[in-house]
Amino acid sequence: ALPIWAAARAHRDGARRGVRALRRPRRRGHARRLRRAPGRRRRRDAAPRGQLLELAHDLLGRLAQHHVDHTLFFRRLCASAAEPAADDDVLPLFDEPDAFRAWAEAWRARLAAEPMPPEARAAAMKRVNPAFIPRNHRVEEAIDAAARRGDYGPFEVLADVLARPFDDQPEAAHLAEPPAPG
Repeated sequence: ALPIWAAARAHRDGARRGVRALRRPRRRGHARRLRRAPGRRRRRDAAPRGQLLELAHDLLGRLAQHHVDHTLFFRRLCASAAEPAADDDVLPLFDEPDAFRAWAEAWRARLAAEPMPPEARAAAMKRVNPAFIPRNHRVEEAIDAAARRGDYGPFEVLADVLARPFDDQPEAAHLAEPPAPG
């Protein structure tokens, strides 16, 4: 199944579990369990939810303002989570690099409050942020090569890379790039 359908199915199933939980008779601790998502443990860090949302909204605003490609940004941010020197790969994505630096400072302050080691955080981020997505211009190139020239090579390369979207594949780095502006 496509990832979006899997997410929708999981959301639907989670909603069903929530409805069933509401039908259960009241017992001690019942209301506390309903406030947490099914299967989630209570957060151990002290950062209030509002601070986390503010940090996320600030980031999304900066990404939109500077026309940053989300896929490239979040994949490169994985390396920055482990090593601040990796910010050098993130900065060129922004029109004004100081926009990222200001956010990254607040983000790192937030990360310092968490017990997770930086390498584990980076690995967890890589598991959910793909390096490769089916970008329209790459799919169009593959279709055009197959339809006009009977050349299925570009399609096969694209299919092979997209079969492992979370793996680093340096030989296919050009497939991760967004289309040229214009």
